[in-house]
Order: sequence, then structure tokens, then C-alpha cells
Amino acid sequence: MKNLATRFLEDAQNIGATEAWCTSGWQEMEQAYIGPSRHYHNLQHLQNLFNLFDQYKDQLQEPDVVSWTIWYHDIIYNAKRKDNELRSAELARVRLQQTNLATDKIERIVQYIEATAQHLSVKADGDLSYFLDFDLAILGSDLDTYAVYAKAIRQEYRHVPGLLYRRGRRKVLRYFADAPQLFRTPALHMRFAKQAQRNLAWELSKGAKL
Repeated sequence: MKNLATRFLEDAQNIGATEAWCTSGWQEMEQAYIGPSRHYHNLQHLQNLFNLFDQYKDQLQEPDVVSWTIWYHDIIYNAKRKDNELRSAELARVRLQQTNLATDKIERIVQYIEATAQHLSVKADGDLSYFLDFDLAILGSDLDTYAVYAKAIRQEYRHVPGLLYRRGRRKVLRYFADAPQLFRTPALHMRFAKQAQRNLAWELSKGAKL
């Protein structure tokens, strides 16, 4: 398995980034994702998405766009704010404009990152569908892994009192559980959909008390 630092360097070199950009870019990336409040939205989350990226890369039309979307989609994450996606997208635009990556690709990356603010409400196909499915794949993991994920999300929202958290969490769980189709791509739907419904039902049955 390729480690994240090596992957970042290779991806950066592929878009003509300077040596200085590669160094500062990885430092910024690493520091963001290892922040003390990052219990789920951390480097392991990136690794999980890149594991899926590697498995389905041949299905992507623009792997570089999806790869850079993964890198930047959660670079700014503050559970107390509601504009993380917009801020992450704008930072991606600023940083990637300093490379040789084509402008139209940068704008697609910005669009893909912004799509994570709505997820199921966004019209998506092609590469965006794969990226959104990668981001939600944790919902279809085995139950033990899902339970760790659910506890990590609670830790990220530990500033929210228990009653308010459970109310909000149940709303999120119902949003996903009631979706006509949680995963957009046939491959990931077949792989994760049934287990995701079991996991969501399990957490709802506990009243989101994890």
C-alpha cells in the first residue's frame, strides 16, 4: 500500500508542482488532517478513500481530478462551523492554481468538494458519483468498523450536549437510511448498500447513544 506522503508527492509532481510546493503542500495537508479534533476526518479517512480510489481507478474518466478532490475535501474541518466544504474548496482552488493543473479540472475539483455539503441531494454521475460513494463507504463497512466510526463522530461533536447530539445524529441517520439509493454507482451499491442499511438501523436502534 502506497503511503500518503509518497502518494502526495507523486500526485504533485504529475501536475507540475515545484519542489517547494510539494514540501509545503504536504506539510499543510498533514497538519490539517492530524489536528487534535480530527477523530474521524483524519489521515486514516484519506487512506480509506485512496484504497477505494485504487480499486476503482480504471472506472474513472479523470483520476487526477478525483485524487485531488480526495486530498482537499476535508482539509478544513471544524465541527462547530457549517462552511467547511466551501472553505476547503476555495483552499483547493488557491493551492492548485499554483500548479500546472488545467483550470477546468481545478473547477471540477472545487465542484466535487462543494458537493459533499449536500451529498445525496446533489445530481451526480461519472467521477463525482464514484467520489461521493467513496466518501460514504464507511456506512457500509463491517459493524465493528462502523461502531468505531460512529464513536469517532461523537468525539468530533463532543462540544454538543448529549440530547442535542442524539437528536441531530438521528436526523442524519434517517437522511441516509431513507435515501432511495444511498450509493450511486452500481459497483459500490452492490458492495455496500445492504450492510449500510444494517449499520444505520443498528445505530438508530441505540438512539445514537455511542
